[in-house]
Amino acid sequence: MMSKEKDKIYFTDILNRFCILENENTILLLILIFLIMLALNCITPMIFGDDYVYAFVWQKNQAINTPLPETARRLSSFQDLLISQWNHYFYWGGRTVAHIFVQLFAWIGKDIFNFFNSLMFIILLLQVTWIANEGRISLKNVNHNIIILTFFIFWFFTAGFSVVYLWMTGACNYVWTMVILLFFLIPYIRQFFDVRTDFYNKSVFKYLIFCLGIIAGWTNENTICWLICILGIWLFSLYKTNRLYSWMLYGYIGFCLGYCFLILAPGNAVRTTLVAGNTFRFMEWQHFRGRLLCFLAIEFFQSLLWIFILKSFNSLRFINTSLNYKYLLLAKAFCVLSLLSNIIMLFVPDFQPRSGFPSLVFLTIALVLILRVRYFNQLVPKRNAVNIFIMLQCGLFFLITLFVTFLITFKVFNYTNYVIHEIKCSSCKEIIYVNAFTNVPESLWHASGLHLIMNELSTNVGDSKNVAVSRYFNVKGISVFKP
Repeated sequence: MMSKEKDKIYFTDILNRFCILENENTILLLILIFLIMLALNCITPMIFGDDYVYAFVWQKNQAINTPLPETARRLSSFQDLLISQWNHYFYWGGRTVAHIFVQLFAWIGKDIFNFFNSLMFIILLLQVTWIANEGRISLKNVNHNIIILTFFIFWFFTAGFSVVYLWMTGACNYVWTMVILLFFLIPYIRQFFDVRTDFYNKSVFKYLIFCLGIIAGWTNENTICWLICILGIWLFSLYKTNRLYSWMLYGYIGFCLGYCFLILAPGNAVRTTLVAGNTFRFMEWQHFRGRLLCFLAIEFFQSLLWIFILKSFNSLRFINTSLNYKYLLLAKAFCVLSLLSNIIMLFVPDFQPRSGFPSLVFLTIALVLILRVRYFNQLVPKRNAVNIFIMLQCGLFFLITLFVTFLITFKVFNYTNYVIHEIKCSSCKEIIYVNAFTNVPESLWHASGLHLIMNELSTNVGDSKNVAVSRYFNVKGISVFKP
């Protein structure tokens, strides 16, 4: 009896330390958001194209938009995955960390991905609040209002919501790598705010942060380079004042090393040549114009956030306390990161709207840091009729976009199941013809908050998407029939 009571007390103490018993509203809110994201993940199918291509061992001299060869074979072991990533690194690109996750889930199944991807989204929400709380990983000071705000920002302001959060290949490339990156940054942010942690002084942590630095640096090209510069400047200033700890240097070296592995991958040059024709052709005006329009579209998407942040910097410039200064300085650093992460994409061969996701995360962190300063100085706006009306409008808009997103995504899910059913019920020796997906009215596209993702095949049997699906299900070919 005594042993059971001790176990109960010990378990309760663990929960209290993490503050799970003290913040029920936040826990319930996170569970609700998790269930929403899980439902959306479950009705988002594997997307014809990348998701099916990455289910195969990557071939030498293979490109993502070219048909899979007849010799392509499905992933069936960890050895296959390692061979595939070796070929991918030398013949297509350096995002090894992201594509290990993509190929792992393409092999073991999307059902498992659905659960863990929803969990990753929750972790990302928490990381934003942890960073704004001086890097403290706890639920004690996680305000449910901040969680709601962060969720709404990601819901409303992400350029390509489904492509970033629900598409298996996209989520692994953006959400998963961002979670890794922010976990790497949290110890440095704790040090920036002088939050002491004894574990950081242990020798084992130096090697852990070094390894985490390699993985984090090996994630996303358009963010890491600027983080290396900003971290380097800060660490140099600490070195000059004898406040640089060895673990910080270990992590930074690993971070730089990981970025070298990412950016110096031989496959990057191969992909650039295949996409742009040659190494420098992508800088010609007809190519540059499309990237410039994409940059302006992303900044327009984020314009409301920028307006609030810049106005707050102006109104808070007279606050001179040390803690407030650190919060605002860190917020400015994340604003710079946000802008530079998009600017650098003007000088790469392919700039898609989803590439603006890291900049949105950095901008959201800056906004939440500013809200903390406003809260410290009792500058939180009081509730009045106008504020309540705006909140009701946002809530109504969320419910409308959520409903339409579920409605159309479920329609895409049913169409995908129909295609798979037709393939499985047909002879593998004949070309299979399926009906085309019913076009979604433009009004519903906008009513979803631009959240929709299509899953269509081509009328051309030799199209890379069609070939990937036919190879995946081991049939002769598949085509869309349009009467």
